[in-house]
Amino acid sequence: GKAVKVEGYIIPVWGMAENEEKVAFFLSLKSQWKESLIGWCLDYAAVHACINAQYRHRHERLAVFAEIQLMETEVRRVMGE
Repeated sequence: GKAVKVEGYIIPVWGMAENEEKVAFFLSLKSQWKESLIGWCLDYAAVHACINAQYRHRHERLAVFAEIQLMETEVRRVMGE
């Protein structure tokens, strides 16, 4: 499989090559987490700003946001929230 390198860490990415870009994008949002009444979550205003800066077409932005939410849900599940 492929891997993404982030700050010296190698993170394996399974599946198609297009997943590598999306996982790398998700990892780039590491400073956009905030604590809320329901636990830790991504700051969606910041996430949308990052998505809008990186992706040109609306259908791409919507698809990436949906995938980011899916990854966020899994992270929160693993963290026990």
